Amino acid sequence: MYDQSLFLQTLSRFARVLPAQYDLEVALAELTESVAAVLGLVGSGVTMAEEGRLRFVTAVSQASGELERIQEQQQSGPCQDAYDTGEVVRVTDVRLESVRWPEFAAAAVLADVATSYVINASKMRQQQQLSEQLQQALESRVVIEQAKGITAQQNAVSVDQAYDLMRGHARSNNASMRAVAHAIVAVGLHV
Repeated sequence: MYDQSLFLQTLSRFARVLPAQYDLEVALAELTESVAAVLGLVGSGVTMAEEGRLRFVTAVSQASGELERIQEQQQSGPCQDAYDTGEVVRVTDVRLESVRWPEFAAAAVLADVATSYVINASKMRQQQQLSEQLQQALESRVVIEQAKGITAQQNAVSVDQAYDLMRGHARSNNASMRAVAHAIVAVGLHV
């Protein structure tokens, strides 16, 4: 299933771009990215026929590009079959096509593994970044709470009033609450 709104936006953008002067390879690169986004594909590529032979033009991902290059080198694969027959070639599971296109099927299975690795590595990095951000937020919160206690004691006010004093100091000095809290705890700033 595809995102109909994204599909219509893509068509609208190309309706404006195509009548204007454009670089074919740039337009095709943008088209492959849009097709992948609209259809929710991991990859997409463009191969053109030139003097009866397929020629790789562009791809969304490195894995897609490798598959397109294999088809160009071998002159075998779903793109070649689609070109030869003029029919849409749909492949739901490339492993089932290993007899028909052995090199393409082997590369596609490896590309699948590589893509999964890249996706998992990206998700892991996002989780690490989130963990680091949460750790920093926690550390900031601890320092702010310590500074509130120190400020409350120094000024004989409630913790809420101490927070207001710290916030006022931060605003007056164009500083972050974390920086003010750190200065109170580490350097002995008095607000």
